[in-house]
Amino acid sequence: MEEPENNSADQTSKEEMDQWIKEHEDSLDYPDVPVDRGYRIDDSELSPETRKAMAERDAQLTKESGISDSALILKATQFAAIKHRDQRRKDSAASPYIIHPVTVANNLTQAGITDPEVIAAALLHDTLEDTQTTPAELVEMFGERVASMVQELTDDKDLPKQERKRLQVEHAPHLSPGAALVKICDKIANVTDVTHSPPPDWSNERRMAYLDWAASVVAGCKVDNDRLVQQFADVLEAGREAIL
Repeated sequence: MEEPENNSADQTSKEEMDQWIKEHEDSLDYPDVPVDRGYRIDDSELSPETRKAMAERDAQLTKESGISDSALILKATQFAAIKHRDQRRKDSAASPYIIHPVTVANNLTQAGITDPEVIAAALLHDTLEDTQTTPAELVEMFGERVASMVQELTDDKDLPKQERKRLQVEHAPHLSPGAALVKICDKIANVTDVTHSPPPDWSNERRMAYLDWAASVVAGCKVDNDRLVQQFADVLEAGREAIL
Protein backbone atom coordinates (compact mmCIF):
# COMPACT_ATOMS: atom_id res chain seq x y z
CA MET A 1 0.00 0.00 0.00
CA GLU A 2 1.28 3.46 -0.87
CA GLU A 3 2.11 5.79 1.95
CA PRO A 4 -0.31 8.73 2.26
CA GLU A 5 0.98 12.03 0.98
CA ASN A 6 2.45 14.43 3.47
CA ASN A 7 -0.16 17.14 3.94
CA SER A 8 1.60 18.90 6.80
CA ALA A 9 2.26 22.00 4.69
CA ASP A 10 -1.39 22.23 3.66
CA GLN A 11 -2.49 21.71 7.26
CA THR A 12 -0.13 24.43 8.46
CA SER A 13 -1.47 26.80 5.83
CA LYS A 14 -5.06 26.10 6.88
CA GLU A 15 -4.22 26.58 10.54
CA GLU A 16 -2.53 29.89 9.76
CA MET A 17 -5.56 31.06 7.78
CA ASP A 18 -7.95 30.00 10.55
CA GLN A 19 -5.83 31.88 13.06
CA TRP A 20 -5.74 34.98 10.84
CA ILE A 21 -9.54 34.93 10.45
CA LYS A 22 -9.99 34.52 14.20
CA GLU A 23 -7.73 37.49 14.90
CA HIS A 24 -9.40 39.72 12.32
CA GLU A 25 -13.01 38.53 12.34
CA ASP A 26 -14.27 41.78 13.85
CA SER A 27 -12.94 43.72 10.86
CA LEU A 28 -14.28 41.38 8.17
CA ASP A 29 -17.72 42.94 7.95
CA TYR A 30 -19.06 43.03 4.41
CA PRO A 31 -22.17 45.09 3.57
CA ASP A 32 -25.51 43.33 3.82
CA VAL A 33 -26.24 42.44 0.18
CA PRO A 34 -29.67 41.41 -1.17
CA VAL A 35 -29.38 37.98 -2.78
CA ASP A 36 -31.36 38.95 -5.87
CA ARG A 37 -29.04 41.59 -7.28
CA GLY A 38 -25.39 42.38 -7.73
CA TYR A 39 -23.53 44.77 -5.46
CA ARG A 40 -20.47 46.83 -6.18
CA ILE A 41 -18.25 46.91 -3.11
CA ASP A 42 -16.30 50.12 -2.59
CA ASP A 43 -12.81 49.59 -1.18
CA SER A 44 -13.55 52.23 1.46
CA GLU A 45 -16.13 49.86 2.97
CA LEU A 46 -13.48 47.26 3.71
CA SER A 47 -10.80 47.18 6.35
CA PRO A 48 -7.12 47.40 5.36
CA GLU A 49 -6.69 43.76 6.37
CA THR A 50 -9.55 42.67 4.10
CA ARG A 51 -8.21 44.71 1.17
CA LYS A 52 -4.82 43.08 1.66
CA ALA A 53 -6.35 39.59 1.78
CA MET A 54 -8.34 40.30 -1.41
CA ALA A 55 -5.23 41.56 -3.19
CA GLU A 56 -3.32 38.42 -2.19
CA ARG A 57 -6.21 36.25 -3.41
CA ASP A 58 -6.34 38.02 -6.78
CA ALA A 59 -2.58 37.73 -7.18
CA GLN A 60 -2.76 34.00 -6.54
CA LEU A 61 -5.66 33.54 -8.96
CA THR A 62 -3.76 35.50 -11.61
CA LYS A 63 -0.67 33.35 -11.08
CA GLU A 64 -2.68 30.12 -11.39
CA SER A 65 -4.92 31.11 -14.31
CA GLY A 66 -2.81 33.50 -16.35
CA ILE A 67 -5.79 35.86 -16.46
CA SER A 68 -5.04 39.45 -15.51
CA ASP A 69 -8.27 40.23 -13.67
CA SER A 70 -9.85 37.19 -12.08
CA ALA A 71 -12.10 39.35 -9.91
CA LEU A 72 -13.90 40.67 -13.00
CA ILE A 73 -14.62 37.14 -14.19
CA LEU A 74 -15.86 36.01 -10.78
CA LYS A 75 -18.14 39.05 -10.60
CA ALA A 76 -19.51 38.39 -14.11
CA THR A 77 -20.17 34.75 -13.22
CA GLN A 78 -22.10 35.74 -10.10
CA PHE A 79 -24.05 38.43 -11.96
CA ALA A 80 -25.04 36.03 -14.76
CA ALA A 81 -26.02 33.32 -12.27
CA ILE A 82 -28.34 35.72 -10.45
CA LYS A 83 -29.88 37.10 -13.64
CA HIS A 84 -30.50 33.66 -15.19
CA ARG A 85 -31.45 31.94 -11.93
CA ASP A 86 -35.05 31.17 -12.94
CA GLN A 87 -34.30 30.16 -16.54
CA ARG A 88 -33.75 26.80 -18.21
CA ARG A 89 -32.24 25.78 -21.53
CA LYS A 90 -34.43 24.22 -24.22
CA ASP A 91 -32.32 21.06 -24.31
CA SER A 92 -33.75 17.64 -23.50
CA ALA A 93 -32.54 17.89 -19.89
CA ALA A 94 -33.93 21.41 -19.34
CA SER A 95 -30.52 22.36 -17.95
CA PRO A 96 -30.10 25.44 -15.73
CA TYR A 97 -29.44 28.33 -18.11
CA ILE A 98 -26.24 29.45 -16.40
CA ILE A 99 -24.52 26.33 -17.75
CA HIS A 100 -24.64 27.86 -21.23
CA PRO A 101 -22.73 31.13 -20.63
CA VAL A 102 -20.21 29.28 -18.46
CA THR A 103 -19.69 26.80 -21.31
CA VAL A 104 -19.20 29.66 -23.78
CA ALA A 105 -16.59 31.24 -21.50
CA ASN A 106 -14.87 27.88 -21.07
CA ASN A 107 -14.70 27.48 -24.85
CA LEU A 108 -12.77 30.75 -24.97
CA THR A 109 -10.20 29.63 -22.42
CA GLN A 110 -9.76 26.28 -24.17
CA ALA A 111 -8.82 28.22 -27.29
CA GLY A 112 -6.14 30.10 -25.34
CA ILE A 113 -8.10 33.34 -24.93
CA THR A 114 -7.34 34.97 -21.57
CA ASP A 115 -8.62 38.54 -22.07
CA PRO A 116 -10.75 38.98 -18.92
CA GLU A 117 -13.15 41.42 -20.56
CA VAL A 118 -13.87 39.04 -23.44
CA ILE A 119 -14.46 36.20 -20.97
CA ALA A 120 -16.74 38.46 -18.90
CA ALA A 121 -18.69 39.36 -22.06
CA ALA A 122 -19.13 35.64 -22.77
CA LEU A 123 -20.56 35.09 -19.30
CA LEU A 124 -22.91 38.04 -19.75
CA HIS A 125 -23.76 37.68 -23.43
CA ASP A 126 -27.44 36.75 -22.92
CA THR A 127 -28.25 39.07 -20.02
CA LEU A 128 -29.55 41.98 -22.12
CA GLU A 129 -31.52 39.72 -24.44
CA ASP A 130 -33.04 37.30 -21.94
CA THR A 131 -33.16 39.06 -18.55
CA GLN A 132 -34.18 42.39 -17.06
CA THR A 133 -30.69 43.86 -17.47
CA THR A 134 -29.94 47.28 -18.95
CA PRO A 135 -26.87 48.49 -20.87
CA ALA A 136 -26.31 51.12 -18.19
CA GLU A 137 -26.22 48.41 -15.54
CA LEU A 138 -23.51 46.53 -17.44
CA VAL A 139 -21.48 49.71 -17.95
CA GLU A 140 -21.63 50.49 -14.24
CA MET A 141 -20.74 46.96 -13.16
CA PHE A 142 -18.27 45.89 -15.86
CA GLY A 143 -17.18 48.90 -17.91
CA GLU A 144 -17.80 50.26 -21.40
CA ARG A 145 -15.95 47.59 -23.38
CA VAL A 146 -17.72 44.61 -21.80
CA ALA A 147 -21.11 46.30 -22.12
CA SER A 148 -20.43 47.16 -25.76
CA MET A 149 -19.55 43.55 -26.64
CA VAL A 150 -22.69 42.26 -24.93
CA GLN A 151 -24.78 44.77 -26.90
CA GLU A 152 -23.17 43.56 -30.14
CA LEU A 153 -24.20 40.01 -29.25
CA THR A 154 -27.80 40.91 -28.38
CA ASP A 155 -30.68 40.23 -30.77
CA ASP A 156 -33.65 42.58 -30.98
CA LYS A 157 -36.48 40.41 -29.68
CA ASP A 158 -39.07 42.79 -31.12
CA LEU A 159 -38.15 41.44 -34.56
CA PRO A 160 -39.48 38.16 -36.00
CA LYS A 161 -37.25 35.16 -35.34
CA GLN A 162 -36.25 34.68 -38.98
CA GLU A 163 -35.26 38.33 -39.26
CA ARG A 164 -33.12 38.04 -36.14
CA LYS A 165 -31.36 35.02 -37.63
CA ARG A 166 -30.79 36.85 -40.91
CA LEU A 167 -29.30 39.82 -39.09
CA GLN A 168 -26.88 37.60 -37.18
CA VAL A 169 -25.42 36.45 -40.50
CA GLU A 170 -25.39 40.01 -41.83
CA HIS A 171 -23.75 41.51 -38.74
CA ALA A 172 -21.13 38.80 -38.19
CA PRO A 173 -18.42 40.40 -40.39
CA HIS A 174 -18.82 43.69 -38.50
CA LEU A 175 -18.44 42.37 -34.97
CA SER A 176 -15.55 43.66 -32.88
CA PRO A 177 -12.73 41.11 -32.43
CA GLY A 178 -13.82 40.25 -28.88
CA ALA A 179 -17.50 39.91 -29.76
CA ALA A 180 -16.61 37.72 -32.76
CA LEU A 181 -14.70 35.34 -30.49
CA VAL A 182 -17.68 35.08 -28.15
CA LYS A 183 -20.04 34.57 -31.09
CA ILE A 184 -18.06 31.57 -32.34
CA CYS A 185 -17.89 30.07 -28.84
CA ASP A 186 -21.64 30.55 -28.48
CA LYS A 187 -22.21 28.67 -31.72
CA ILE A 188 -19.84 25.88 -30.61
CA ALA A 189 -21.92 25.45 -27.46
CA ASN A 190 -25.24 25.55 -29.31
CA VAL A 191 -24.18 23.17 -32.09
CA THR A 192 -22.94 20.74 -29.43
CA ASP A 193 -26.31 20.93 -27.66
CA VAL A 194 -28.29 20.50 -30.88
CA THR A 195 -26.14 17.47 -31.69
CA HIS A 196 -26.25 15.68 -28.35
CA SER A 197 -29.21 17.12 -26.42
CA PRO A 198 -31.66 18.82 -28.81
CA PRO A 199 -35.06 20.14 -27.75
CA PRO A 200 -37.42 17.15 -27.65
CA ASP A 201 -39.64 18.46 -30.44
CA TRP A 202 -36.85 19.20 -32.95
CA SER A 203 -36.76 17.00 -36.04
CA ASN A 204 -33.47 16.03 -37.67
CA GLU A 205 -34.31 18.42 -40.49
CA ARG A 206 -34.63 21.32 -38.08
CA ARG A 207 -31.42 20.34 -36.30
CA MET A 208 -29.53 20.25 -39.59
CA ALA A 209 -30.99 23.63 -40.59
CA TYR A 210 -29.69 25.08 -37.33
CA LEU A 211 -26.20 23.72 -38.00
CA ASP A 212 -26.20 25.22 -41.50
CA TRP A 213 -27.29 28.60 -40.17
CA ALA A 214 -24.68 28.53 -37.39
CA ALA A 215 -22.01 27.78 -39.99
CA SER A 216 -23.13 30.82 -41.99
CA VAL A 217 -22.80 33.06 -38.93
CA VAL A 218 -19.36 31.75 -38.01
CA ALA A 219 -18.14 32.03 -41.61
CA GLY A 220 -18.62 35.79 -41.37
CA CYS A 221 -16.76 36.22 -38.08
CA LYS A 222 -13.29 37.68 -38.49
CA VAL A 223 -10.99 36.25 -35.82
CA ASP A 224 -7.29 35.53 -35.55
CA ASN A 225 -7.54 32.23 -33.71
CA ASP A 226 -7.11 29.10 -35.82
CA ARG A 227 -7.70 26.84 -32.82
CA LEU A 228 -11.17 28.28 -32.25
CA VAL A 229 -12.11 28.12 -35.93
CA GLN A 230 -11.00 24.49 -36.04
CA GLN A 231 -12.94 23.71 -32.87
CA PHE A 232 -16.13 24.96 -34.51
CA ALA A 233 -15.38 23.00 -37.68
CA ASP A 234 -14.91 19.84 -35.62
CA VAL A 235 -18.18 20.14 -33.69
CA LEU A 236 -20.02 21.05 -36.89
CA GLU A 237 -18.72 17.97 -38.69
CA ALA A 238 -19.53 15.76 -35.71
CA GLY A 239 -23.02 17.21 -35.57
CA ARG A 240 -23.72 16.59 -39.23
CA GLU A 241 -22.46 13.03 -38.99
CA ALA A 242 -24.61 12.35 -35.92
CA ILE A 243 -27.79 13.79 -37.42
CA LEU A 244 -27.55 12.26 -40.90
